[in-house]
Amino acid sequence: MNKVIVFAVLLASAVGAGFGGAFLFQQSQPQPVSAQVARADGGIRIALINLEEASRQSKKFRELKSNWDEVQRELEVERTKAETAYRNKAMEVQRARLENRGQEEITPLQVEQQTLKEVLDIMKKQQEVYLSSLLAQYQKAVLVEVMVVIENFAKLQKYDVVVQDYTVDAGDSDFFAGGAYAQTLINKPVLFAPGTVNNNNPYVTDITKAIIQLVQ
Repeated sequence: MNKVIVFAVLLASAVGAGFGGAFLFQQSQPQPVSAQVARADGGIRIALINLEEASRQSKKFRELKSNWDEVQRELEVERTKAETAYRNKAMEVQRARLENRGQEEITPLQVEQQTLKEVLDIMKKQQEVYLSSLLAQYQKAVLVEVMVVIENFAKLQKYDVVVQDYTVDAGDSDFFAGGAYAQTLINKPVLFAPGTVNNNNPYVTDITKAIIQLVQ
């Protein structure tokens, strides 16, 4: 269910329960009902934020993306060296066989080839684990920083709810990516909010551009 709808339902239920409880209380007790919690004037103010876009536009993202690219280049150099060593040894074994060298000379070469292959496989797995962990670390660092800006902005501007939204890439909507496109669209928190493009909706405002200006 759409998060906004869920919030609205919960709000309506809470208000309804409060009204009903107050009514029964007045009927059974002579003393006046205690004061209700004051509500915001003009209804609920909802802010939309494209968190992915804001994060990608942030200074923190650019810094860590540069580090990420550098780490990948370094690991690629190491992996290329290991792959070259393995291929060279495999070619050496092949030449030894074509030259009909004795098995006593070929066997040590095969052992070296197998060792290099094992080292290469281990290196690839270690690099994959390392990159996955580093990516998670970088993503968290960016999101934490952007979320602080969003929360402070929402408090300052007195928004009641901040809802995450994102834009489905048109490139993903071709025939072959139809399933992925449909799943992405189905899982979007906000399908349509009239007036948000030009910020003409008095209750819902897209704050993405404002946040981008603050995090750049």
